[in-house]
Amino acid sequence: MIEVGKLQDMELSSVASAFVYFEKLVVKTIEKVLEVSPKEVFQQEFSVFAALEFTLFVPLWQIMPHLDRIIEVSGEHI
Repeated sequence: MIEVGKLQDMELSSVASAFVYFEKLVVKTIEKVLEVSPKEVFQQEFSVFAALEFTLFVPLWQIMPHLDRIIEVSGEHI
């Protein structure tokens, strides 16, 4: 995910937020293996929003551990 963020010239805080969203989805779908087409993914979009509890606000305390690790790995400084 860090590499994608670099390729897309994303801010490190955005990449850290993406890790939090990903974790929230994984926790909600533990031990579930999905083999779906793009059409099926689109059809499941509502379920994703529900799994995220319809909020894209992530508290700073959830983002900071990821941001700290990303900064450490990337060698960048804020």
